[in-house]
Amino acid sequence: MAPAPAFYWRTTRDGRTFEVRTTSLADGSLVRTFADVSDYVRVENELRESEARFRSLSDLSSDWYWEHDADGRFNQLAGDLSVNGIPLSSVMGRTSIEVKMNSSAPSIRSSTEKAKGSAWRCSLPSATAWIRRCGR
Repeated sequence: MAPAPAFYWRTTRDGRTFEVRTTSLADGSLVRTFADVSDYVRVENELRESEARFRSLSDLSSDWYWEHDADGRFNQLAGDLSVNGIPLSSVMGRTSIEVKMNSSAPSIRSSTEKAKGSAWRCSLPSATAWIRRCGR
């Protein structure tokens, strides 16, 4: 009989999930511990489903969705900037001000105009776009 792996998850008939760990001791004996990780597995699955719904929504949208880090730099982006002539590499890791003012696309740098609130008009190679910041 093959030895059990040192670590695995086991799901019971009632749907609970246990993390099972086996440790060998110096005298050759084994210690096996069980930890109920059902809540962790449930939350992980809910998060995976939520992310899939968000990605599906953002894929259907013509808008861009992004996330900033604590310093206001783009660290995630969903949406296709390339249709407007903005390479993704010119956005990731930069702030929105850096993207506007230091973009590698000269048409953005030279024609960005401040509008009411937090919206900017940009003349891009393929169209004129309005960029508006909003969020929490």
